[in-house]
Amino acid sequence: MSPQDQHVTLRLSAELLERVEAYRKELELMTRQPVTRANALRSLVDAGLELVEQQKKK
Repeated sequence: MSPQDQHVTLRLSAELLERVEAYRKELELMTRQPVTRANALRSLVDAGLELVEQQKKK
């Protein structure tokens, strides 16, 4: 984590957390490396923002 990174706390429903956990496990299988829940969430947020930003450009 860089010095500029901010700590963020959020609440997720059990269903959404299960989906995040499933994605985390997929990442572990793809990368063959341990993946934390925080890293999985960062990846999902980044991918979601990229998608939204691309759609805005259309």
